[in-house]
Formats: sequence, C-alpha cells, structure tokens
Amino acid sequence: QRKNQKHQRKATTQSVVTRPKRHKENEKVEEKSEDTNDVKKEEEEEEEETLWQVLKNHWLLKALLLLGTPTLLYFLYLYIRLQKPSYLLPLKLRPSVSMNDERQLLIVGTMSSGTCSITHELSQTLKIEVLHESTDTLWDYGRDGTISWFHGMRYYTFPPKVNKGKKILQMCHAAYAHATHIMFHIPKNNPYAAGPLLFNRADFNCPFHRLLIPSYKRCYFRECVKLMHKEIGCARTVVDTDGKRRENSCTVPFRKVLFQMREPLKVVESLVAKYCNPVTQKEENEITMGQAPDTLLYLFDAILPNQQFLDKNKTCSLHMATYVVEYYTMLLDAYDRGEIDAMYQIEYTSLCEVAEMSGLLDEKSTVYKPNLKVVKQKCKEEESSGGDGMIKKSKNVINKGRVKIENLEDGLEEKMKELYEKLGYTYPL
Repeated sequence: QRKNQKHQRKATTQSVVTRPKRHKENEKVEEKSEDTNDVKKEEEEEEEETLWQVLKNHWLLKALLLLGTPTLLYFLYLYIRLQKPSYLLPLKLRPSVSMNDERQLLIVGTMSSGTCSITHELSQTLKIEVLHESTDTLWDYGRDGTISWFHGMRYYTFPPKVNKGKKILQMCHAAYAHATHIMFHIPKNNPYAAGPLLFNRADFNCPFHRLLIPSYKRCYFRECVKLMHKEIGCARTVVDTDGKRRENSCTVPFRKVLFQMREPLKVVESLVAKYCNPVTQKEENEITMGQAPDTLLYLFDAILPNQQFLDKNKTCSLHMATYVVEYYTMLLDAYDRGEIDAMYQIEYTSLCEVAEMSGLLDEKSTVYKPNLKVVKQKCKEEESSGGDGMIKKSKNVINKGRVKIENLEDGLEEKMKELYEKLGYTYPL
C-alpha cells in the first residue's frame, strides 16, 4: 500500500509538472502567431502608405492638379459671370445674354477688309464686348455684337435655278471635310470649323475639344447644314404671295447693322497674299500668278455659284477679284433695300464715328445702357487729346506691299470700276 501511495504521488507530481509546460508552449505559439499577424498588418500598412506616396508624388497627378485646377476655376468663373451673374447679386454684374437676346451691333465686311482690326479696337479701346466670327454669349464675351464676313450671307439668296440644298452641303463640306477655318470659327482661332458658334449654339452639343475625331466632325457637319438652311437669307425682307412683309427671321437679332468697306483692289491684293500659292519668288508680284487653294474655291463656288470658281485656267487674282465684286454687290443691294443701317470706309472713318453709327452714343438706341457712359467718356478723351481717332490696321496684317494688282482681265475691270464708284473710292488703274 505504501508503495502504491508513493507511486500515485509521483504520478500526480509528474502530471502537475508536465501540464504547465504544455500551457507555456501554447502561449508561446499564440504569441508567435500574434506577432506574425502584427508584422503582416504593419507590412500591409507600409505597402498602402507607399502606394499613396507614389501617387501623391507622381508628376502626372501634380501636372493634372496644376493645370486642371486653374482651368476648372476659369470655366467656373465664365459660367457665373456670363450665365449665372445672379449668383453674385451683391456685385451687380452685367445680366446674362441668351442666344436669342438682342445685341448692339453687327458689322459685316469681306475677308481682309479689316474685320479683325475693328474687333480689336472696339473691344480694347471702347470696351465693347464684340467677337470676330462668333455670336457666343454663354462662354465668351460677345454680349454687344459680332464682326463677321460670313454674316453677310444673311442677305443672300441663291439664284432661281441653283439647288440650295446641294450648295449648302457643298458649303459645309468645304468647312469640315477639308478642315478650313475661313468659314466658321470657334474661340481662340481654333484651326477647325465650328458652325454653331457662328450663328448659334449647337443643338447636338458637339464637344469642341474632340473635333479631331471623325464622329464629332460629322456632328458639326449636321449642325452646319441645319444652321445654313435657317440663316442664309434670314435678314432679307421678303414680300409673301399674300402681300405681307416677312421681316428678319435670324436667330440672333442686332439693333444696328453696319457694312464695313475697304478699297476693293486692296482687299484683292491682301487675299492673294494670304491664300494664293506663288509660282516663283523672282519678282514680288509674281505671287498673283499662283493658284488659289481648292478648298477656298470650293467654298466660293458654293456661296456665289455661276461664277466659274472651279475653272483651273483662271489665275488666283482673278478668282479673288470676282469674289470681292460679287460680295460687295450683295451687301450694296442689301443696303439699298434698307436691311443695312449704314456703311463706312474703314480707311477714313474714326472709331467714335463707328460707335455713333452703331447707336452707342444715343441713349435710345443703346441696348446695354452702361455702355453709353463708357463710350462717351472714351470718345471725349480721344477728342481732347487731339488725335484723329482713325481705326488702326493692327491685326492680321498680311500683304505689306508684296502684291500689287496692275490690271484685271476677263471683263472684270468694268465691273470693278463700277464698284469703286458705288463705294465712293477713286479707281487707281
């Protein structure tokens, strides 16, 4: 019995001794597993922090933030300033102008007649919000008017036997398929066309920044066709079959319309220097023998049909002279019908005289009344300074004496002489 009791005591002591060892081993295993989990979590956190640091310090993200933030703020500024000025009511900003609201003035004149210069002078000197070849008031400062050569088409009608739809398709094809910028413009002189800004905003919401993609160019082509059907001839006063007079049906109304003239042969010389490809550079005026760009002739043939603009045997100077004669004749007819309020020679007219013809010096004819005070003050300062106030040819100076027209062939000289007499110029040849 004693032996059995000793044996039992040894067994119990052994069991008591061994149990704590197993418990310590388990604790160590648990501690190790906890340590490994902590290490993994720390490594994951380190990996996440490293990825964020990589993105945060990447040059592309910095560039996007550097360029994107000012751009976003700029468009936000334009949106509030031009479309939602009521958001900043305490500042008393100028009210917004929709695409259908009346503007102060429209000045029409052929290409190379100084339309860029008069736009610059009116906006910079008289602080009038006018745009060149655009009527946009939602994202640009065109709330007072437009200066444009193509707005002359508001006074045009196609000849009776000419297919209007076909010529409009040709017109828009010249503007978009050939990617010319001479017909339509978007802000900042984008080299591609954008018909919706010339007369109205785009119903298709064609994005300007994707104009290089063919599908978006097709979007603008469709919009161009739609607008041309609506706007060409829209300013003509038409007597319907029932005897009723149908007045101006254009999208954008203007309080005053002016016809800006420049000596016709000077316009021809400028167009030749701008668009004609020189045959040789041996003589300064040899450029007159060059060929006009096919796209330009394609456009001229669409807007002024039956003038043989696609005849390759004619010189570039002859094509340009034909266009100038036909364009001026169209606007003179509109003036005779009373559809244009006044006409002036840009070489001999002061800026304040243009402002007076535009109605900017008369309270009754001023659309936006605060302009009256500003323009009057500027003209008063010009008068007191003793300057002549003539419009400076400061923009888009092309010819610089390189081209001089010395004669006109193909029976154009008689037409040009007649045009000079109507415009009040002395024929030089």
